[in-house]
Amino acid sequence: MRPITLTAAQRRVIEKLLKNEVNFVRLYFPDVLGRMKGMNVPTEEIWNIFDHGQNFDSSSIAGCRRIHESDQVAIPDPTSFAIVPYLVDGQKVG
Repeated sequence: MRPITLTAAQRRVIEKLLKNEVNFVRLYFPDVLGRMKGMNVPTEEIWNIFDHGQNFDSSSIAGCRRIHESDQVAIPDPTSFAIVPYLVDGQKVG
């Protein structure tokens, strides 16, 4: 497994996640109709997501691809990162 080389923006995100003890990251993206969609990922997976993106099935999203064309990869923009102060089962979500 090759070492992951992070950009300065990606390093800042990881530092904020660790400093603020964030347990989950919510990745948001708009669907083709402009409505916000998202997925939660554990914080410890963000390194791999920065390196490879986050796979997801878009077939259940209105206006997206048919089931046989639905495999997508979300690539987060670290410059848009913000900590949103809310808790899920007592754990911080970023």
